[in-house]
Amino acid sequence: MENFKYIWEITGLITESKVQTMKNIIITILFYLITLNTFGQDLICECCMYSSLKYNETFENSIVPEIIKKNNIKVLTIYNTSKEILNTPKDTTYKIVNKEYTEMILKFNSNGYVIEQISNGYLNEFKRDNKNKILYKTSYYLDSLGNKDKFIDKKWSYTYSNGLLKQKKELDNNQKIQPDNISSFESYEYDIKGRIIKEIRNTYYEGTKPYYYQTINKYDDVLKSSSSITRDKKSLFSIISTKYDSNQKPLNIKWYKGKSNKILEERKYNYNKDGQLIKLNVENFGLATECPDNGNYSDTYSYSSLNLINKIKHQFGNTICELRFEYK
Repeated sequence: MENFKYIWEITGLITESKVQTMKNIIITILFYLITLNTFGQDLICECCMYSSLKYNETFENSIVPEIIKKNNIKVLTIYNTSKEILNTPKDTTYKIVNKEYTEMILKFNSNGYVIEQISNGYLNEFKRDNKNKILYKTSYYLDSLGNKDKFIDKKWSYTYSNGLLKQKKELDNNQKIQPDNISSFESYEYDIKGRIIKEIRNTYYEGTKPYYYQTINKYDDVLKSSSSITRDKKSLFSIISTKYDSNQKPLNIKWYKGKSNKILEERKYNYNKDGQLIKLNVENFGLATECPDNGNYSDTYSYSSLNLINKIKHQFGNTICELRFEYK
């Protein structure tokens, strides 16, 4: 699920066989600390979620491949400008906190599907089959000149059944597939309508204990709703309740803490007559977050004459993060 945050328990001693694994962990931690130091303090919008795009690999849900292909678009550059409202939310007076900078770059294949994602000194490459389904996702760090490191940070393999994603698994340091009990992976089962009914997420590092979640989804087509129950091994972790419109688009999502049934977050969605998302409001009731918006924000979407997103306004408090989309 989009908002899950995982906790890893690192155990065991460092031996020669674990050096590469520890190198992975150390590089990841250092990069995260550098990111916080560089962006968290200076670029006030850098940690914001932009739910439809950031930390997402199914971009086609937001950026329609058929439109990208029809218009022969090869690259999308997303720019970000940080603003601060000076007086009240109704006042249009504001000051620029961060001048416009590049937030993300997406590159497309000839069929309009994303094959590269560049963001914050990080590159994700997507290798696709002849049906444009992802076969591999490979992640690299980029140097100051934008060149990718020879060291592969992570590589994931994707397998399908009846055209639906069955499993996404992280390869080991030698780019080999390992058994589930010593791998990080996500696996899925579906109903006859192609909706996920069971999802398993397992996080594993060599020399550590795996961290495991299982989610069961149940759908009520009459009430246009669903419930998702997630367990961490045998403990109840969370409950998510969703209501849909007639097109199976989410209207309202509530996330509850499993043991106490306390509501942690609520999301409300609004769409235009073409079914495009135009407004998302998120209210946080106690969900831990390291981002400056504290999980309380609104995203407003606008679209071009080509029916492609051309702007997102992410607002929390008196801060506005304005994303501008440039297609070429």
